[in-house]
Amino acid sequence: INGTSGYEEAAAQGLIAGINAARRLKGEAPLVLKRDQAYIGVLIDDLINKNIREPYRMFTSRAEFRLLLRHDNADLRLMETGREIGLLPESAYEKMLSKKKNIEHLFREIEKLSVTPDVFNSYARRVGTRTIRQAIPMRQLVRRPEVKLSDLLVLLGMDNGYTGEELIHVEFMTKYEGYLKRQGELVEKFKRMESRAIPPDFDYYSLPSLSAESREKLAQIRPTSLGQAMRISGVRQSDIAILMIYLDKHFRNKIDVSRETIS
Repeated sequence: INGTSGYEEAAAQGLIAGINAARRLKGEAPLVLKRDQAYIGVLIDDLINKNIREPYRMFTSRAEFRLLLRHDNADLRLMETGREIGLLPESAYEKMLSKKKNIEHLFREIEKLSVTPDVFNSYARRVGTRTIRQAIPMRQLVRRPEVKLSDLLVLLGMDNGYTGEELIHVEFMTKYEGYLKRQGELVEKFKRMESRAIPPDFDYYSLPSLSAESREKLAQIRPTSLGQAMRISGVRQSDIAILMIYLDKHFRNKIDVSRETIS
């Protein structure tokens, strides 16, 4: 019935369906998780927009922002939302805030600390990385694939008190900083496309330049944004460009009409 295969996929949809059934009864806006927020967002977005011809499985490869959707940051990504909708115990939220505070503190620590050759070089030879000739910022050393953040803290004699989850999170964010930055830029571009709203009553059949297949798919699915329209299976990029032009014209006309009414 719901187009998926797998316990987790069905449970994910049941969770969102239950949340939104309750929110609708309370007269509240539905919870919509985005593709850069959660795998649930990817799952539901794919089922809505893509022509699924076989039972759908939620593979990580389906998520274009999977560097951001990691197990070590699931609480940081989603617990704020869980608390807002009333599904998260306060104790769990407080625990997440403590983890977030520790992570921020650790980032500041590795930013300001340096490691000297006499401290680092014996360790470097042991793990098979290059030795150093002068003091090097700790952050720079953490970026080396052979070096572990927890090891450097021990070398510096720091009684850190950080949990394994906090250390893994900071180490990952430091090692893959460049990749994460590029993915963040893609997310911003994606959000700009998502913010380009399409009116629910938009007449796709009034656009003669659209291909027949794209017009039919868009009219059937009725995407709420240009970003969603882009992800519909069978809709061409050339048709998205045409739709973008017509939407700009549509909103400009609305603005002009509003100005005439005011004047």
